[in-house]
Amino acid sequence: MGTAKYNTYNTRLLAVKNLLYALSYAPGNSERIYYFLLVDSDKEQAFREVLNGSDPFNIKDYATVIASGYGEPPEDLKEQMRIKYNAIL
Repeated sequence: MGTAKYNTYNTRLLAVKNLLYALSYAPGNSERIYYFLLVDSDKEQAFREVLNGSDPFNIKDYATVIASGYGEPPEDLKEQMRIKYNAIL
């Protein structure tokens, strides 16, 4: 079995399809909730508009939730986001 050289692989540049967002909020006086989302680039403008609005909306209409929880995101999760998505947190 021979070793493959880099130039024997088919390579291509992929367009960015999803954008990473981190959201955090505390509804009413309850505990803070955080979300890490991948927003489809085609839906980013609409997502920003609903974020700036006052009407309730379903996050899943605009994005895929990749992590969520209560309080502050744990450091190991932040590190995973930095590594996997090159996130600046």
